[in-house]
Amino acid sequence: MNDINNQPVIFIVEDDKDLNELITFRISELKYKTVSTTYGKDALSKLADFQKALVLLDYKLPDISAEEFVSKIPSPDILFIIMTGYSDVNTAVKFMKLGARDYIVKDSAFLDQLPDIIKKVLNDIPTEKKLMLAENALIEIESSYKSLYENALVGILSIKLSNNTVLSVNGFGLKILGYKNANEINKNRKKWNKIISSETAKKIIYELRDKKEILNKELQIRRKDESLLWCLCSIKILEDKDKIEVIFFDITRRKEAEDRINDLIYYDQLTKLPNKELFNYHVQNEILKAEKRNKNDIFSIIFIGLDKFKNINNVYNPQTGNSLLMQIASRLKNIVFKNDTVSRYDGDKFCILFSDLASKDDIYILINKIQSVFSRNFTAKDIQFSLSATTGVSLYPDDGDTAETLIKNAEIAMDMAKERRIKNHFFDAELNAEVVRNFEIVNELKDAVVNEDFIVHYQPKVNYSGEITGFESLIRWMSKKRGMVPPMEFIPIAEKNGMIVDIENIVLRKSCRQNKKWQDSGSNPVKVAVNISAFHLKQPDFIDDILRELELTGLSPEWLELEFTESGIAENEKDSIAKINKLNKLGISVSIDDFGTGYSSLRRLKEYPIDTLKIDKSFVESIPFDKKSIKIAKAIIDLAHNLGFKVVAEGIEKRDQLDFLENNECDFYQGYYFSKPVPPEKIPENLKKSHTD
Repeated sequence: MNDINNQPVIFIVEDDKDLNELITFRISELKYKTVSTTYGKDALSKLADFQKALVLLDYKLPDISAEEFVSKIPSPDILFIIMTGYSDVNTAVKFMKLGARDYIVKDSAFLDQLPDIIKKVLNDIPTEKKLMLAENALIEIESSYKSLYENALVGILSIKLSNNTVLSVNGFGLKILGYKNANEINKNRKKWNKIISSETAKKIIYELRDKKEILNKELQIRRKDESLLWCLCSIKILEDKDKIEVIFFDITRRKEAEDRINDLIYYDQLTKLPNKELFNYHVQNEILKAEKRNKNDIFSIIFIGLDKFKNINNVYNPQTGNSLLMQIASRLKNIVFKNDTVSRYDGDKFCILFSDLASKDDIYILINKIQSVFSRNFTAKDIQFSLSATTGVSLYPDDGDTAETLIKNAEIAMDMAKERRIKNHFFDAELNAEVVRNFEIVNELKDAVVNEDFIVHYQPKVNYSGEITGFESLIRWMSKKRGMVPPMEFIPIAEKNGMIVDIENIVLRKSCRQNKKWQDSGSNPVKVAVNISAFHLKQPDFIDDILRELELTGLSPEWLELEFTESGIAENEKDSIAKINKLNKLGISVSIDDFGTGYSSLRRLKEYPIDTLKIDKSFVESIPFDKKSIKIAKAIIDLAHNLGFKVVAEGIEKRDQLDFLENNECDFYQGYYFSKPVPPEKIPENLKKSHTD
């Protein structure tokens, strides 16, 4: 048989193969023989060949419970240590009673501690006398206190409540507390409130009064040298109600590891401020407190966005930006009260929870305090920086009843402030509904562009006799979610985010393809006009877009007309005229839409290489009764003809409007009087309109 003193053997019984290998490798420095297995029954079979050994036993095995394994250990000289993924005092004491030499939690420090624990256990095998004394002590404790007591690796305190004095402490407890023997602690009459704070003691006693069960707590215990240890304690009040028993063991390393993990999870590592997860938690707690105290309680979330901060990282370096962020964090902490929370929420954004507001008017004071943070320059690497910030405000309970909603609404308010170029904005529910709707439309438009979920209707342009001389293409969005969406509901949004270019290219392609189809079917060729936005006109590849669509559809350039607004041309007049000249040379017609409502210079108008002016319908609709509209319409027609342009009047709905314009020599007409915009299949081959009302 093998002898543990002559040839130590360590059995590693761990069902996780990777961890089994790590344990084997970690204890290899001890030069002991090892036997590794992932099954308990296999380990018991192999242990039959040994009188003495040390078993590192996983608490949970796939084929046998740890209790059953211990009961079947073949020799009393085979020692065992329990290894577990979680800590529990009752379980620990239970296995100590069954003879375990230690109870190890498999935390982050587990592998580092293991060699020292093994050496201690193997070098401290109790003699028969020690075993007998321990057994007698255990019997005595069981009979008098009905709890688990003396064990070599668990500290035990007995405390008398009436005089708040430690009655006894076991040997391992003395080691934890830093004393040499029990006489020393009794001689000094060390009071419990020196070992555990009096405030904590009062809470424990309060919880234990009128209770019979064991109280499990993680507490800080003060050692003789005044240092503090975290201990997992099992506390029970004894029958005479004047004594308590505390079973404890050191979990300081585990707590330190937890604190490190907690710091990584819940705090920003640069500024040491709470991150968004912890901030959300604080806000939710504030909501719960407000609900319990008074429904009239209010508090505020202020979302802070630094202005153009990314430029600093681009121009200088991230280290400079980090230095400034740390200074901002420090200043923000200095302006809040104890119960408030400052968070670095994300990148260059901060959030502050201002609790217990007396009234909504307090918000203005807080906003001014935040802005004061940026009234003084910041310094990084001997460079002075003048920084600014924009804030958004949400209030509980007006702007939400959950942390997520309040924070999101404060951020929306901040975004609106930036968009409007103001320093602060309060959340507005109606405005938010519009923002949310626009955001949803943007996302839906992205899919619509990919799937080309747009249809084109065509409104005829006619002469006085009602004969078709051309068409204007008008887009409609057939949304899967919203049905038919009018242009005015999505075109401004598409222009704002740049998707208008893709949308106009789709309309251009469909219009050219339809016109070519009409021509191929034998219809008389006419021009189709497509509206082009100022944003599209400004793009450097605008001309290439037009040429590509003509090439794809096979339509000759002479049958395409492009309509621009006069304000769109005026935005970048020199570049616009250059591009229109190129279109003119390609044979593409150009017209100015909504003429009279924009900013065209009459002096420059004669230089525009255009073919047609369109009188805006706002002037046409009040003809022939409004004198000003009559004068403007006449002036536009005369001006256009003098410059060699044709004139189209749009928005005609009545016969008297048509007659007036005809009498003043307008060239072409467009409006509901002749036809609404219709799908291509509903356009007759020869559309004529009777001139009777």
